[in-house]
Amino acid sequence: MKKALFALLLLCLPLIASAQQERDFATQYMLLYAGQDTTLVCQTISPDMMKHMINREEVEQDDELKSILRQIRTLQVVRAEGKTPAQDNFEKAVDLAKLNTQRYKLYAYGDTYQIYLRKKGDIIVELVHINLMEDAFCIINLTGYMTKDFIKLLSH
Repeated sequence: MKKALFALLLLCLPLIASAQQERDFATQYMLLYAGQDTTLVCQTISPDMMKHMINREEVEQDDELKSILRQIRTLQVVRAEGKTPAQDNFEKAVDLAKLNTQRYKLYAYGDTYQIYLRKKGDIIVELVHINLMEDAFCIINLTGYMTKDFIKLLSH
């Protein structure tokens, strides 16, 4: 029995390892383009920092904000400044999302933004907001376990 259990565990290890290596959109974007564009900067708010934010007194008193923060695991912001790099980065980010249509589904779009969702069943595990401003480019990448109500709360 122990040998069978051990063999099963060994068979599952590659699946566990590949699941842990799954990259979010911002990380993948930085791996592909950070070396080509020195204006790109990525800032991350980790799960530990998210927990710390939830426990702050101001958040404890705001049920809506607390609900939003509880559903986010990590937040990454990728940005680049300057008109030319902004346009180029916006196009690269949109192209990357379009290359991964099985993973990311277009949720909303306009002339200067696109929002993509990655879902597992009814749960949103990643939200990617790609934004082009006049002299800047920005990706806001949220990962976590978010519901449909999460997006409604965000839009307020």
